[in-house]
Amino acid sequence: MIVEKELKAIPLPAIYKREGKECYYATYRKKLIEITPEETVRQRVAAYFENECGVPKEMISLEVPIF
Repeated sequence: MIVEKELKAIPLPAIYKREGKECYYATYRKKLIEITPEETVRQRVAAYFENECGVPKEMISLEVPIF
């Protein structure tokens, strides 16, 4: 399995503009998030877990504080 190839095949969330900046509508956080390389990877990995590994959307959390 080549992870990079599999992740790039996963479609990204819809793109919107907010205050002149492009943002994803992050379905896991239910809000607009500014597009960065890190956010692109985060969205694709979360979608991979849900779509390919069968993890329920409700069980996926992004950017959760440890303490």
